[in-house]
Amino acid sequence: MEEVKNVVVDQQQEGDKVSKKFDGNIKKLVALFNGEKAFKRPKVANSDIKTIIEELTKEKKEGLVKEFKEKAAKLLTSKVEFDKFVSQKEKELKEAIVNKKKDFNKEMEDCFQLIESIDGLTADYSKAFEGLNKEEESK
Repeated sequence: MEEVKNVVVDQQQEGDKVSKKFDGNIKKLVALFNGEKAFKRPKVANSDIKTIIEELTKEKKEGLVKEFKEKAAKLLTSKVEFDKFVSQKEKELKEAIVNKKKDFNKEMEDCFQLIESIDGLTADYSKAFEGLNKEEESK
């Protein structure tokens, strides 16, 4: 516990030394630049402040307008690219649907052909037996 207190006291003493040195260096710097007068800023007249604020506002608005134009141009370009993308994907989807319909049509036609073959087979068998029945009847 006592060690912690010693560390805190040492840090505070070091901070005080740094602050004193900083203050001394600032005084030397001020002396180099001809005293405090070199650091005083001239006051701006109230009439000039209005003009300055109007200029700043105008510049800020011009900057925002420029930024808006750039973003709007990017949005328009992105919209055109989006529309092209959607159009291409819709075309691909339609083609895929048509191809799947073709495949399904073929499967259905094959199935219907089987039904016709079955019906034809029954008719062929019936004819074959009819022929046999007629031959037997004629005997």
